[in-house]
Amino acid sequence: MYGEADTQKTEAARKRALTVALLMGGAALLLVVAGMILRVKPLAMAAAIVGGCLTYSWCALKIAPWSAYRRFLREMQTGLRRETEGAFVSVAEESRMVDGVSVRDVLLDAGQEVNLLFYWDEEKPMPGFQPGERLKVTAFGKFITSFEAEKRTEGG
Repeated sequence: MYGEADTQKTEAARKRALTVALLMGGAALLLVVAGMILRVKPLAMAAAIVGGCLTYSWCALKIAPWSAYRRFLREMQTGLRRETEGAFVSVAEESRMVDGVSVRDVLLDAGQEVNLLFYWDEEKPMPGFQPGERLKVTAFGKFITSFEAEKRTEGG
């Protein structure tokens, strides 16, 4: 499911967001310096406050998620994986953030007392799993990295 294209796409998006943040911060700094040189204190103060708030907001809303996703992809390439076989139970309708990655909860019945919880990356298209469908899931932590629908044989 994950490959070099995912890493490149993530890095390109992060760089675009970082460029915008640097441009906003640079423009705010330019206005602050201009306000100080021209001795227009309200211009310098407004540029510092508004520019700082906009730049911080942009970093928090755009750069931080891409950085977290990039870190997730790096860790996933070298981290431990485990395979689990079981029957698909359900998938959550709503997504949520886990370790900076937007995910949907997937439940798998692996024959234990409690269904196992896995995370499906929102960046990846969700296959149309049917309840009861047998799956072989490879996961990094609880994040599904690959899956395989098990083939059913005749008479068993």
